[in-house]
Amino acid sequence: MKRSYSKILLLSLLIFSLTACDSEELQFQLDKLKQEQLEKENQVKDLQSQLAKLEQEKDNRISDICKRLETGATGEKRTFQAAASGPDATGCSLNDIMNKAPAKSAVAVSPNEVAAGKEYWGLADGNWGLQTGTAPSHGAKTYIPQAADLGIAAGYYQAGVVKGDANLKPENIRAGVTIFGVVGTYTRPAPKPQTPTVGSTFSDTLKDSSSGPEMLMIPAGTFRMGDIQGGGESNEKPVHSVSVGQFAMGKFEVTFAEYDKFAEATGREKPNDKGWGRGNRPVINVSWNDATAYAKWLSNQTGKQYRLPTEAEWEYAARAGTETKYWWGNSIDRSKANYGNNLKKTAPVGLFSANKFGLYDTVGNVWEWTCSEYDSKYNGKEKACIDENSNKYRMLRGGSWIDIPWYVRTANRSWDTPDFRNGNSGFRVVVMAAAWTN
Repeated sequence: MKRSYSKILLLSLLIFSLTACDSEELQFQLDKLKQEQLEKENQVKDLQSQLAKLEQEKDNRISDICKRLETGATGEKRTFQAAASGPDATGCSLNDIMNKAPAKSAVAVSPNEVAAGKEYWGLADGNWGLQTGTAPSHGAKTYIPQAADLGIAAGYYQAGVVKGDANLKPENIRAGVTIFGVVGTYTRPAPKPQTPTVGSTFSDTLKDSSSGPEMLMIPAGTFRMGDIQGGGESNEKPVHSVSVGQFAMGKFEVTFAEYDKFAEATGREKPNDKGWGRGNRPVINVSWNDATAYAKWLSNQTGKQYRLPTEAEWEYAARAGTETKYWWGNSIDRSKANYGNNLKKTAPVGLFSANKFGLYDTVGNVWEWTCSEYDSKYNGKEKACIDENSNKYRMLRGGSWIDIPWYVRTANRSWDTPDFRNGNSGFRVVVMAAAWTN
């Protein structure tokens, strides 16, 4: 019986020992799993931290690029500022950076504002979607320095630029920029001026950056010239058809302010204003020679060929499509023109209504010199300018502030010598449409 008890005791101790070993092993395995989980959690945290850092760096890069854009809202028109050495700006919008389409916008960039071949989202020909830029590169591409060349100033080139490269020429680098010791001479060609549309006005810029006379574009056309109503002077005949090309004419008669600028610039004596005031009043006491000299000066200042109008151009513009005695009808009207000594002097230009072309004071105020020679009957001289060295009579048209209605009729003609001056005579200038196409 005692031996049996001993065996039972030994068996119990063995079972207890085995159970204790299993428990320690299980605890060890559990602790190991906890450690591995903690390490993985730390790895996840590290990866999350790295990802956040990368996202921040990406945001910083986009932010840095976006700072180079002129405006901010997605879909609006923007342009990258040109590099300091670049000949032109490169069209771009925020969606180029984000690589996705923004909300549709009617003010998005258009193909001719984005570099040729560059894809962007925008509106073209009424279709919203992925577009391709068409803006010319003007023969130049952006120069991006390689790592070994980071000290080189950004420039423009026509092929891969390396030191000593045959393409590294002054004409391939913007003027004033130096790359590898080569000083650029490239300048962007001046854009060809566009002819203003009929009825539009413009003022050319003078060399001192001020503006010349306000000019109005007159349409080309054909009209009947002369005494259409009948009962006029013999020199207003024969009534005949004349065709004129498109040209621009002074919207107003040349003012004292405009003429005085010319006189000061050339050392010419300023004309007497008879005490009526200068500024915006039409210049008076100027001869045909004075008016022609002003037009030549204006040509030199603007690069366009200004001159006095021919007699035919003047009547065509003054009639503005009408065949009546005055541009408004056959009855004289004090509310529409300065004539008959109504105001006792000249009126500031533009005080009365304009004709149907938009020209002011073609009836009365001051007689206006033309570039044509006088002849007692129309024979073609009315369509041409006289040789400025000729001493023959020059034509004046329009009548003046002191003249009776007969003399301010659109068909009426007057004439005088090229050196004649008085307080009733002034002028306006023209420039032909060919000035924008030659």
